[in-house]
Formats: sequence, C-alpha cells, structure tokens
Amino acid sequence: MEGDAAYFSRIGSMAMRRKASRDYDLDAKLGVMERSQEVRTRSRRQGRLQRKRTLVLVLLAFVILAVGALPSLVSHSPMGRSLLVRTLDSYDLDADVESMQIGWLTPLQVRGLHLVGRTGGSEISVDDLQTSISLSNLWSGEPQSGQFGEVLVRGVQLSCTVSNGTTSIEQDLAKLLAPSSEPSAFVPRGIVKLQDLAVQATDLATNQTWTLSQSHADATLDASLLDVTFDGVLSQPGGGDGSLAGHVKLAMDSTNASAANEQLAVEIDADSLPLSVLALAQRRFPGSELPTAITGDVSGRTQLILTGAGEPNLSLRQLYVRNLVAADSQTGRKLWDNELATFDGDLQIRGGRLNAQQINAKTDFASVQMNGSFPDSVSLAGASTNPLAWLNQVDATATVQVDLPRLRRALPELLPLRNGVTLVDGIVEARIEPLADSGSTALRGENVRRRRLNIRSGVIQAQSDGGEVRVAPIDVLAIVASDSQRLFAEQFQLDSPFAAVNGQGDLRSGSANVDINFGKLARILRPLIDLDERRLEGNVQGGLQWNAQNDGMWRLRGDGRMTGLAIELTPGQSFQPSSLQSQLDVTGRWQPSGGGHLAELTSGKLNVLGNGLEADVELVQAISGLDANRLIPLRMSGQGQLNAIAQTLAPWMPAGYESLQGGFRFNARGGLSQSGAALLESVDAQITQLEVPMSDQIWEQQLVKMHFDGKASYPQQDVIIRSLTVAGDAASAAIQGEWIGGMTDIEIAWQAELERLQTSVRERLATRPKNPRLSQSNSQSRSAQQVAYRNATANNAASSEWLLRGKMEGSVVATGDPAVLFLDSHLTGQQFELVETVPPTSVNFGSTKRVVWAEPNLRVDGRAEWNRVESSLQAKAMQIAGDWFATTLSGTVDWKGDQQSVRMEGPANFKMDEVASRLAELTGTPIIAEGIHSTPLKLEYQQGPKDQVSFNVNGSLGWESVDTAGMWFGPAEVPFQMTETVVSIAPSTIPVLGASRYVQQQYGPVVAPLDYDPNDPATYQTNGMASAANGKLLLAGDVHYRPAIWIDLKPGPIAKNVQLTPEITGQWLKYIAPIAADAARVDGTFSATLEQGMVSIDNPNQSTIRGRLEVDQVRMNAGPLADQVIAGARQLQSLAAIGSRANPPRSGRTLITMPAQTIEFNVAGGVVDHRALLLEIDRAKVTTSGRVTMNGQLDLIAQIPLDASWMGSDLSMLTGQTITIPVSGTLDRPQLDSSGIQRIMADMGTRAAQDAGANFLQEQIGRGQQQLEDSLNKGIEKLRIDRLFGR
Repeated sequence: MEGDAAYFSRIGSMAMRRKASRDYDLDAKLGVMERSQEVRTRSRRQGRLQRKRTLVLVLLAFVILAVGALPSLVSHSPMGRSLLVRTLDSYDLDADVESMQIGWLTPLQVRGLHLVGRTGGSEISVDDLQTSISLSNLWSGEPQSGQFGEVLVRGVQLSCTVSNGTTSIEQDLAKLLAPSSEPSAFVPRGIVKLQDLAVQATDLATNQTWTLSQSHADATLDASLLDVTFDGVLSQPGGGDGSLAGHVKLAMDSTNASAANEQLAVEIDADSLPLSVLALAQRRFPGSELPTAITGDVSGRTQLILTGAGEPNLSLRQLYVRNLVAADSQTGRKLWDNELATFDGDLQIRGGRLNAQQINAKTDFASVQMNGSFPDSVSLAGASTNPLAWLNQVDATATVQVDLPRLRRALPELLPLRNGVTLVDGIVEARIEPLADSGSTALRGENVRRRRLNIRSGVIQAQSDGGEVRVAPIDVLAIVASDSQRLFAEQFQLDSPFAAVNGQGDLRSGSANVDINFGKLARILRPLIDLDERRLEGNVQGGLQWNAQNDGMWRLRGDGRMTGLAIELTPGQSFQPSSLQSQLDVTGRWQPSGGGHLAELTSGKLNVLGNGLEADVELVQAISGLDANRLIPLRMSGQGQLNAIAQTLAPWMPAGYESLQGGFRFNARGGLSQSGAALLESVDAQITQLEVPMSDQIWEQQLVKMHFDGKASYPQQDVIIRSLTVAGDAASAAIQGEWIGGMTDIEIAWQAELERLQTSVRERLATRPKNPRLSQSNSQSRSAQQVAYRNATANNAASSEWLLRGKMEGSVVATGDPAVLFLDSHLTGQQFELVETVPPTSVNFGSTKRVVWAEPNLRVDGRAEWNRVESSLQAKAMQIAGDWFATTLSGTVDWKGDQQSVRMEGPANFKMDEVASRLAELTGTPIIAEGIHSTPLKLEYQQGPKDQVSFNVNGSLGWESVDTAGMWFGPAEVPFQMTETVVSIAPSTIPVLGASRYVQQQYGPVVAPLDYDPNDPATYQTNGMASAANGKLLLAGDVHYRPAIWIDLKPGPIAKNVQLTPEITGQWLKYIAPIAADAARVDGTFSATLEQGMVSIDNPNQSTIRGRLEVDQVRMNAGPLADQVIAGARQLQSLAAIGSRANPPRSGRTLITMPAQTIEFNVAGGVVDHRALLLEIDRAKVTTSGRVTMNGQLDLIAQIPLDASWMGSDLSMLTGQTITIPVSGTLDRPQLDSSGIQRIMADMGTRAAQDAGANFLQEQIGRGQQQLEDSLNKGIEKLRIDRLFGR
C-alpha cells in the first residue's frame, strides 16, 4: 500500500511538471507578444511626439518671423500710412505720406510727407525723414524719456503767412505743441539735422513774400545745453538777397544757473542781409516800436552774451548798415534815412556800470567815441545818482558830436521844426573827460579826482520864411572833484541867451543862483519850433547860500521869485501860478570830523506868499543823525482861496474844476525825508463859501470841516485812520480803519439831508428834456407826470422843478487785500419824497408843490466782493425793502475804462394794495388791488463811450383782484420788459369779473332794473349787482416813456365778452356809442378788436386808434341823449299813426336795445368817429353815425326809418322813408335839430288835409267856403302838432 502511494505520488509530480512546462511555454509566448506590442506602441507615440515637436517648431518659427516682419509689413502697407495720417488728423493736420517704414531693428523713416494745417493753412513738405528710433528703442523706453537719438530731415519746404500778432504755423501747430497739464520727466536729448531747408513767409497785409533758401541747421540738445548752428540765404520781395550764418548756445538747466555764468550766447555773421525782414517781425509783434516799412542791408559780425543775472555783453565787429530807410507804410512818412552807419567795439553792463571798450559809432549825422566806465543810471535828486555824483563816478572819456542839419534830414520828425524852416548850420558837441589834478581850490590830498563835462552848441543858423535866424551858443560846464571823503563841485555853469545858472560848493558851504527868462526862450524857439502859439512867458529867479561857521553852526538861506509865469502844456491847458515869493531859513550843527557832515538840524522855516495863498512850514523839533530816509517832522499851516490853487494846478485837475471857489484854512503835522518819503499825521481844515462846479450846476456849501488823525505814508501808501470826519451843511461822514500793505479794513458811516443837499445846487436836480416826441400836450389830460421828462406846452410855460426830501444814512465796512475787497453795506432812508413844484400859470399865480411819490421807510442791506484787478463787483443777496416792496438781488457790476455794465437778478415781492394806493394818488384814478405778488426780477445796465446808456428790466406785475375804471379784474400776471425808452408788455390775459365792487351802480334817482315788468311780480325783486360775465382783456403793446409818453397797442383782439356797466359807458364807451352815455342801467357784453392803436398820454388829441366794437345784445336805460332820441321817435310814431285804428306802442320804461352788431370806430385828432350804430326803441329802429370829441362835443346824425306798423291807412304811402335828425351839443346836454321832423310833419299834414278835404266835399256838396275852412282846420288839429315838440 505504501508502494502504491509512492507510485501515485511520482505520477502526480510528473504530471505537475509537465503541466508547469506547458504553462511556462505559454507565458513566454505571451510575454514576447506583449513586449513587441509595447515596442510598437512606444514607436508610434514617439512618432507622434516628433511630429508635434516639428509642427510646434514650424509654428514658432512662423510666429517669430511674423512678429519680426509685421511692423515692416504694416509700415509698408497702406495701413501704416493710414495710422500716421489719422494720428496727425487728431491735431488738425491734413497729411499725405508716400512711404513709411519701421521695424524692430529698422529705424523709423518717412518719405514724401506733406502737411496742411486746417486752422492757418500753412504747408510743410518733407522729402525724407530719418530717425534712429526703432521698435526695440520704443520697447526700451528711451524715446519716452526724451532720448530720440539722431534725426535727419532733408528737403524741407515750409510755407506760412504772418498777420497781426500771429503766424499761420503757430496756429496750425498750437494743438500739437500744447503743454500737458500733467507733470512730466521728459528731457529731450539728441541731434537734429536739417538739410535743404526752404521757408516762404508772406505778409497777409501787403502780400509780400520773403524766402529763406539753401539753409542748413544742426542742433544738439541735452539736459544742460542747446547748441545750434545755422546758415542760409534770405531773399526779399522785389529782388535782392543776403547770407546769414550763426551759432546759438542756450543753457537749459536753470537750477544750476548763476549770475556770472553764460545763459545765452548768440553769434551772427551777416553779409548784405536785407533789413526789410523786420517788417515781418513788426507784423508778428505789433506792440513793438519797429517801423512798419524798412529797407537797407546789414553786414558784419555781432556777438551777444547774457549772464544769469540778465546782464548783456555786446560785441560789434565791422558792423555796417547801408541805405537804411524806415517809414510808416500807412502814411508814407519817412522816419529815418541814413546812407551808411558803422559800429565797432565792445559794450558791457555789469554791476550797475556801463563798460565801453573802444566804442566807435558813426552815422550820417553823428559820431560817438567812448572808452571807459560809466554809471548806468542818473537822476535829478538821488544821493548817488544826481548829476554831480554821476559825473564824479565816470571813469571814461566820451565824445559825442551831432550835426543838426544832417540830423534833420535823417530823422525829419525828431526835431519839431516849423513848416518852412531849414537848418543851415549847427553842431552840438559834448565831452566827458578826466582832468589832471592841478590843485583843487577846495580839496587837498593825493587821491583827488577831477572830472569835466562840457556841452557846447555852436551858432545855429536857419532859414525861416525867407529870413535868416541865428541862435547864440549855449555852454554848459561842470567840474567836480572828489577824494575819499568829500565831493566838491568846483564849477557848474550854464550860459545862454535866456538863462544863467551857476553854482559851486559842497554840503559844508556853497551857493547856487538861477535866473530863467521864459519869454526870451519863447522868442528864440518860436521862429524855429512849432509851439502852436502856446504861451511861454515869465521869470524865475532864486538863490541859495549855505556855510558852516567855525563854532559849528550851519545855516542855509535862500529866496525865490516867480513873476508872470505862464507855461501852456497843451492847447487850452496852462500852468499859470500867481506871482509867488518864498523865503527859506534853516539852521543846523556841522560836525567837521570824518570829512565833515551835517550832524543835526536845529530849526527851519519856509514861507510861501502869493496871490490867494499863504503857507508856512516849520521844523517841529531838532533832528540828529540825518540820512536820506530819516523823516523830518514838520508843521504846516496856511490859508487862501481855492480858485488860486485850482488855477495853478489846472493842468492836473479834472476838466471843469478849475473854477472851484471858496476860502480855506488848514493846520497839519507830518514829515518829509530827503529820499522823497512823506508822512501825514493830522489835518484840521475848514472851507467856507465852497462852490464846486458840476456840469451845468454848482454845488454850494457854506461851511465844510475836516479832521484827520492817523498816519498816511508815501511811497508805502499805508494809511491808518484813527479818526476822519467830514461835515458840511447837508451831509457828513466818519471813517475809521487802516490800509496797510494793500490790506484794507475800513468802516465808513455817513448821513445826508436830501432836501438841503439838493437845495445846495443852484440848478434843479431833475428836469425834463426839451424836445418831446409828441408836442402840443394838454396839461389837464393827466394828473401825474414823469420824472426826467419836460412837458413842452404850446405857450412854452416854465417846466416843473423836482425836489428830493428825506434823510438818508448808512455805513460801509470794507475789508480785503489788493485783489479783492469785501463790502458790507447798510442804508436806511426815512420820509423819502419826490416833490414836484409846478410853476405859476395864468390860473394859479403862485407855484404849488405836490408829492408825486413817497417812501416813508427804505432799507438796503447787502454784501459784495470788489475784484479790483478785474474791475468787477459781485453783489451777493442785496436786500432792498420798502413799505410796498422787497427784493433780494445778486449779480455783478463791471467797469473797464468807459465801459460799464450791471447785471442783477433775484426774487421780488410787491404788496399790491400799497402799490394800488400809490398809483391812485399818482394818477388821480381810484385803484383798489389785493394780493402779494412774487416775481423774479432781472436788471441789466450798459454804459458805453460818450454816456451811451442802455438797460433792461424783466419782471411781471400780478394781483389777486383789482377794481378800477368801473371794472373788477380777477387774478392775473402781466410780464414786462423795460428798457431806457420803452416798457414792453407781453401778451397777457386779464379776466374781467364784472363791475367794480366799490362804485355805486346807479346814477341819479333809483330806476327799475332792465328786466322789471309791472305786470310780472316775478321781476319785483332787484339785484344790487349785475351777474358777472366771463369776460377778459387781452393786453400786448409797448409803453414809450422817453422823451414823451405814448402807448403802442398791438393789433388784434383786446377784449372778449366783457360785461357792460354804467361805469364803463360813463368813462369811455360813450365816445364810441354816445347813445349809451350816462345810462342808469345797462346789461350786455362786448368784444373789441384793434387794427391800429397809438395812445398819447401827454396829449390825447394826438392818439390814433382804429378798430371794431363787437356788441352782443345790449339793453340799457336811456341817458340824456337817448331820452331826446326816444322822444323824437315816439312823436314820429304818434304822428305816423294818424288814421290807424291801433294805438302807437307805449311803455312805461325808456328801454333801449342794441342788437348784436359790429361797430367800426376811429380815433384821430381828439375826435372819435363811429358808423352805423343800430338801436331799437320799442318798435323803432334808430341808426347813429358821427363824431364825438374828447371834451364831449357832439356831431351826430340819427336816422329813423318809418315803419309800416306805425302808419295809418291815410299815410301808408310814407312807409320806408328815413327821418334824419342832426344832433349837436354835448353828451350832458345834447341838442336835436328839429328841421327833419318839421319836414316830415309838413308832408304828413298836407297829405292828411288833402284826404280830409276830399271826403268832406263828397258829403257836403254846395256848402259854403267858410264851412270848408272849418273842416280843414279840424282835420289839421287832429295832428296835435303842438304836442310834437312839447308845446
């Protein structure tokens, strides 16, 4: 059993080995297959990756190639040129480019660039523009920081025009070169080269062209220096050219500039350069003093160097100016003519001195030689710049010689000679030179310097109007000597035929004398110089002597006299002081040590005495330590007449004030220094019998007092006012504050009595113009007249005078700086009245006064800013209020020269009840208004030269209700615009609510209402007021108030559906429809349309109105005229009813009916015409036509047709005939002409008699003649002729 088991075990292991072997072979095969598959997969992947890498490399190479070539492709394509054109178009430049290229390595290059400016029209053409800027440079940022490298520009042609103050190239490049508002670190660095540059500049005024050609320029620019060299050829209009070459260096770094370093160096070489190009410079800079036309040429070398302190150094080498002619192109006047001028030498200004090195200048008329150093400034009174001190500082030799005849020919307008005067001979020589020390009489020492100035004119000969004129020589000699401590005038002398001046000395001792005869001077000059017959006469004499005694006392004494002096400065304006005498006496203490000086002033007095003037000036206290800036305390007092002062200062006073009158007296304290500084500390003055001319009026004050306490200094112009008061008869003011360094803090308070102020004026304050537009005015046509208008009457009666009453007071606080001043002002007025004084007339033998307008209370408060630089006042919330109005205005007030303007606007409120009350008092017409009206108010005022004034006021008037002229108006607002001559009313609608609520509705006895019927009890109840109609007034027109007052109404409807009232008919409708005059009751509405409307307020007789009155059915009771027409109509009815069975219609009422109709009317010459006004009285129809004058005179015709319903059978044949009744008299007392009624009565009587006689004969044949006459008399008696006219 064990063996079997081993056997089977071996068998099993063998089977397992065989199975494993089989499995191994299968795995090996599978592994080989897998490996080969992986190999193939990797191979495929590697192939795909290789292909991707190749594709990426190809694409990357393409991108790199595209990026590198794109700029060049774009720049060569139209796209690049279009981009450049669009960029230049944004700067208002029209551009055209032939080609452009730029690349990463290729620098920017543009060919065929052509630019045209749209603003000025200038043209620029560039053949070739080459730069060193590429895209790589732009990428690096170097051009953005200013490093642009080298720029080469070839073939540049520029064409531009020059006009007054500008050039076309400046206008076209203004937008491109405009500075940026943002800060920039851009500092240009590089080189610019211009080759073949050509410029054409045309003067627009003369159409002349200058050309610069064959020009080249090189410019090197860095952070510290601009270095430019240039050359070219300049050609002028009409031919002729010259060359120009130069070199310019300009320091660019201002932070490193110093006073000694060169900031600008210019060197120019010219050869026959045309000077006519200066005409272009004058056109570009019209404010320069260059002549407008100049010819000639210049050759030579000029070098100019400016230091950091602005001190010039000029070097001229063989500079020649040939054939120079300067003229005024507009008038053709020759200003300068010189054939040849030569200049050579060096000139330098440094440290306040003028250094000349071998300066030689020569012209046709003068020659100058200078070598040395001169002070660069001289004055009459300066301590170091007075003539003697200036001469002492001269370290040079200078000679000037002028030939006067040649000077006249070269500069014909320099010497103002008379016409017909010809200079024949005359030379003026001046020489400054140092003198050898030959022993000065006053100075001793080794370092003594002496200088001499000598000016001498030879005998001047001239021909004047065929005669010979000779002027004797004039000599001026001055010699000064100085050492280290003293300056001494050895001699100063002027010798001439008209004056003698001499003097000598120094501060310690000396003398001076002056004697000038202006009459002799005038006699010498008048034959030669055109003095325009001006006055030049009188004598001035004076002398001064001063010395220091051994005891140290120094004294100055002098006197002066002016007699008959008259110097006419301009025609009609003369400096003509009265004869004056003066005496001066000053003492002091002399200190001999240190070269000697005046140590102290102990006393001094100056007295001036003349016609109308006496003044004294005294030294208040001793002054030691004198210097030029030390103030010398003085006390001044004086008295005299203002007219003497005004006549003396007439040339410097405003026109008209030379006739100032009054006496004055003053006392003042102050100080004065040698340098000209002054101080005023107090003034007390009073003026009596003051008369101040004001145009055609004179303002008078019996006494004016002024007191000042403070400090007012000059030239600092600082003022400290502790107290300043001015008081007169009618006004006074008080001022406190200070004005220091331009900063202002001042308060002013004032008050004035207006009536006293106005009565101080001899002439009336306000009158009316003498030439009104509408003359022949009726003084009774209006109860109020306008200020500033004079109503000229037919008999030239004296005009009214106007007076302002009331008290005004106010205050102003002014604070600010030199640029802006802030004003806070307050003003109050009490009992302000405008009073008219009517002169005596033939009716009133004494003048009467009438208050036209009154303001019991008026207040103005507001703040403003005064911009003194721009001459503008900005008002802020200026509040103005009275009893009837209040407004708050803001705006500006500007004035520049003789131009002034005011613009103010703001809200305004009006109390209409107060306005109505004042207007009622002014016009004499009852006006009752209700409501408070608010409106925006706008004011504009303009004043130009010669007092040309214009203004506009825009606003509106409104109310809740108004009762006037017999009507009751509802709420309305009427916009208006007021100018200096007219008030324009915009189209407005005003509702009419009915008859006035404050006027009795009945006239005379109480009458029944129009709808009353005694047979109808329903009509017994009467109404006190007619029902309101929906009527309205349509306003539009212009109210002209200067010089005369008249209204221009716009054509069109002016009233619609307005209810008639007795007041309306009684005030104005009676002139158009006189039949309605004084109607006790009226009922109905009307409308009106104007075709033309001009209403004269001053003279109603000159009014012209034409239009139509559209009447709806109107019923009314009869007035005086209607009563007579009704009586006539009813009598005709009674007469016409003879033979009729029906009785004529009768009514207990006198009712008139106006059917709906249109009535044409015309107003002209004070007469109102109307045509075809139809009335119905019972069954009678009456038509009226005719004229009514403004004073109520009647000239009418009433026509009454005979109606068939009136006629009896016996008079039926008269049906249709019209009875014409003339009406005359007045509206109150009309008169009917009965001739028409008498004619129709006779016709009717004859017809009735004939009919009665015929019937009687048929019945009573054979009766006697007596019976026939009785029968006729009875028939006629039936007519009741006696009753027809009330007999």
